Amino acid sequence: MSHVIYPPTQPSIFGRIVSGHDVEQWCMTTIRKWFGTYLAEKEQQDGLTRGELQRPRGYVIAPSLDKWPEDQLPAVVLVSVGLAERPLKDGGGRYRGRWDMGVACVCSARTQMESHANAQRYMAALRDLFLQKPSLGGMASGVDWQGEQYDQLDYDDLRSIDGGFGPQTLAAVESFQSAHGLPVDGVIGTVTWQALLRYAPAPVKWVHRGKRIVATAASASRAKIVEPVPRSASLRAKRDEIAGAGGAGRPGY
Repeated sequence: MSHVIYPPTQPSIFGRIVSGHDVEQWCMTTIRKWFGTYLAEKEQQDGLTRGELQRPRGYVIAPSLDKWPEDQLPAVVLVSVGLAERPLKDGGGRYRGRWDMGVACVCSARTQMESHANAQRYMAALRDLFLQKPSLGGMASGVDWQGEQYDQLDYDDLRSIDGGFGPQTLAAVESFQSAHGLPVDGVIGTVTWQALLRYAPAPVKWVHRGKRIVATAASASRAKIVEPVPRSASLRAKRDEIAGAGGAGRPGY
């Protein structure tokens, strides 16, 4: 997205020793501090409800973009590829370097059109953030915006298991109910459980991995998935959770 220029800033007999890691941290610190503010402003300018653009669930520094688990989106990814050009030496024997940094927001939505529109909104907020905060907390002498693009990443249906009834679980329940001609209310009640129990459950095995206990299970798209024990594994059973065991099967219960 940008080339960032970093001069020596801290007095030292050695001068300022800047690494790519320093540049990455300064950029990410700026994003974490201001991205929510710029998203709120974009929502207001576009006539969206406050909070309609989901706030990032993850901030990652990576060498390249890749697909991400659905329940970890939106995710802000900072891509650092190194110096953009040969450093320039000034009259004082110091060098001025331009780092080539890319920032992306990986997001998804119910439709491809909505996903594309949201990607443009996220990138607009990130673009203005860097253009209006070019010093990155006093560490940079400027930011040069090089452009932006919107790529369609491969879909990844992997989910992280946490045992919570969050928005992704709710969407999955509603999708299942709709596909099976059931009332779409997002509640796993008796009728929904009866439909679910027509399917053979994936066998889950709890194993020790060092000091951790993890669950391994078969997957239709992968030979095996391995996830930590979800929080719900230590909770007491509730009404209607499984035939004969109970459980409300709805958020907040």
